[in-house]
Amino acid sequence: MEYNFVGRNVDLIRLSDALAKYLEGEGFSVNVNKGDEAILLLARGRIGGKFRQVAIKLFGNPSNFTIAFVERERLDPVFYNNMFWQFFGGGFLLREKYREVDFYRLMEDRFWRKVEEIINNFSSCNPLSSHP
Repeated sequence: MEYNFVGRNVDLIRLSDALAKYLEGEGFSVNVNKGDEAILLLARGRIGGKFRQVAIKLFGNPSNFTIAFVERERLDPVFYNNMFWQFFGGGFLLREKYREVDFYRLMEDRFWRKVEEIINNFSSCNPLSSHP
């Protein structure tokens, strides 16, 4: 999912650093690629006994930017067909897939709340100030 933020005047490098720190606090190791057009954060880690991976993309300018959250696990259309999996005895696999989806939904929900918190904190001080 992605959201567009207009009129916030936030330094995107500072924001990407804060998001990387948040993801590290969640147990991920984070690689940051700061390009000319976008900033990409790739977070990987073993969370809850399973390998997890998400990508965060920030692009735009300080007053009009977009943040995209992309999880590694996406429901494959075949997983929507419950009867197919039950017929072939794959109910266990389906249940595991839904647990993965639930994990990423909860993670994404927490992520967007953290994004708002970080942006609001930046807005309450000098949002375009340089790093300390």
